[in-house]
Amino acid sequence: MRGITDGPWRARRRVAGFPLLLAAVALSGCRATVPIRDLLDDPHAYDRRKVKVEGDVEAAAAAFGHGAYVIHDGTGALLVVAERDGGVPRAGARVAVVGWFRSLFRIGSVNGAVVLERDRDLRRWDREPGRE
Repeated sequence: MRGITDGPWRARRRVAGFPLLLAAVALSGCRATVPIRDLLDDPHAYDRRKVKVEGDVEAAAAAFGHGAYVIHDGTGALLVVAERDGGVPRAGARVAVVGWFRSLFRIGSVNGAVVLERDRDLRRWDREPGRE
């Protein structure tokens, strides 16, 4: 005797679950971190694409709610332009940034590239667990 889990019902259940799986992956925003070296070595491959970079803030400047900062991940340094209100993180802060990569120019070994920040997460790796 065939049960309800046999035959066409099993196939329908699999097909019905597939869109839910796709939606969960799309909404999770799990984007792999791109090393800054990769961005600078081949800027054309990443130009006008959304990227995620992580690292330490080396320098920051802000005025009237807008600003920019330089992030260094151990493989290279990159300018991040903060396009939202709320200023910029302090020098020495550890951040993860998601934004649009723009390759502005390349003259010899000098790269004019920026990330236009869309989202920022201050990483609190240097703090002890349980302390805010």
